[in-house]
Amino acid sequence: MAMLRFNCELEHVPGLRADAVVGDTVVEVITELRDGRRLRAAFMDMARASDAEWVKHVILALDKPRMSETRLREEWDRARSVFRPALFARLSVAIRHAGGWSGIPWSKTSPRIN
Repeated sequence: MAMLRFNCELEHVPGLRADAVVGDTVVEVITELRDGRRLRAAFMDMARASDAEWVKHVILALDKPRMSETRLREEWDRARSVFRPALFARLSVAIRHAGGWSGIPWSKTSPRIN
């Protein structure tokens, strides 16, 4: 079983802390995200974290963002054009809103989690 650590410094990524780390997955949480600038900064931090050898997945958990899911997906697509595909494949976003959870990327065959 993987160990769960909270609010920890990431090894081999100077100056970057994670809200949680479980095994080879890093989780960053943002509550009530309001603007694209903060989202883009979070994407950059995610990319930095995923570049560490031991990290296999980085999840940005957005709790009740003030931005629409459409806007979040647009920003995600813009980030995709900037990051290396191998690095970008390690990133995902989990979105918690009043209706439950959704995610980016989200398979069309995946059910929404309520």
